[in-house]
Amino acid sequence: MRLRQFAVGSIVLLHAAAAFAQGAPAPGPAPVSPPPPPSPPQAYPPQQYPPQQYPPQQYPPQQYPPQQYPPQQYPPQQYPPQQYPPQQYPPQQYPPQQYPPQQYPPQQYPPQQYPPQQYPPQQYPPQQYPPQQYPPQQYPPQQYPPQAAPPAAPAPAKAEVEEPEPENEYGFHKRSSINLGGAFFGDSLGTQRFGVTLESNTVYPVAGRWGIGVRLGWGLTEWDRFDKWTSAGRSIGGWTTTAYSDVYHWSIKEDEYTLFRVIGSIYAYIGLLFPLIAAGVCYVGAIFSPTTFLEAAVTANYDFGGPQLGPFIELGLGATAFIHPKYDNLRGGIGPTFGGGVHMGHVRIGAHMTWSPHLLHGEASGGRSDVYLGGLTIGFTGT
Repeated sequence: MRLRQFAVGSIVLLHAAAAFAQGAPAPGPAPVSPPPPPSPPQAYPPQQYPPQQYPPQQYPPQQYPPQQYPPQQYPPQQYPPQQYPPQQYPPQQYPPQQYPPQQYPPQQYPPQQYPPQQYPPQQYPPQQYPPQQYPPQQYPPQQYPPQAAPPAAPAPAKAEVEEPEPENEYGFHKRSSINLGGAFFGDSLGTQRFGVTLESNTVYPVAGRWGIGVRLGWGLTEWDRFDKWTSAGRSIGGWTTTAYSDVYHWSIKEDEYTLFRVIGSIYAYIGLLFPLIAAGVCYVGAIFSPTTFLEAAVTANYDFGGPQLGPFIELGLGATAFIHPKYDNLRGGIGPTFGGGVHMGHVRIGAHMTWSPHLLHGEASGGRSDVYLGGLTIGFTGT
């Protein structure tokens, strides 16, 4: 592009030089002529030039020979000697020296002998004191109010002696016992469950060998339910213990967030108290979860022996609340109850059975699940 501009400029300069050479005057003195009148200014229309299109220039790559420079020789430098100001060092502080204590041998001094001192005896004149004279003291007579006689000590209260309950002509009296033994629960559909029963029995003598008995019983035979409650408590407790361990190890990591970890672990420990309480509730509930029935019965008792030893029988009416083995819901029913046993001093052995027909425990008319429950127990009898 630059080469083209240079060529165009050169052509323009050559045309200008030729025009100047054709209109130049001959050498010699030039005639003097009046100056021509000024010509009016020429008005030229603006020139419109088409845009120039130039082909792109292709230049061959330039090859330059490598330059060889002679090695430079520099004269040795001479530096003036340096002057440094004197250094000021701070005074040194040395720690105090610790020396071990010195042990000196004990000094032995000869005993000193001092001559005894002799002091002349002192003579003091006797002192004479005049006798003291005190006027007699006059005290008014004292008037004391009459003293009331102290109240008589109350007589010791007589110890209340609990009178024994009146015995009948056979010597029977009230007997109460707490019994523990095996329990049975079943129905006419083939359900049979065995477990543990806890009972309370009380017999009130009425006439002769007859008495009124009251029995309260608690039967536990649902051991599958016991396993479920204990498994839930063990699972919740194990998870909570692991969570406590994880929170502890997370909170003791030492980094820039340790303080926030400790604060967060406090809230986590508080939150983990709730599953811990839930685990405890599961374990406590597991004690009552095997409950199958609760029973209360009123019976007429007859003793064949004496008050200390003898067999007995009982017959009456029982009321029970139980989990129905077929419908798996809570039902209540009544039915006859009968049983018997023997009492030997303070020991009571007894067995009983209660039968609740389907019509007496709220079952639909189409059902035929008569319920049977009973127990075989041994207990301690008190008066």
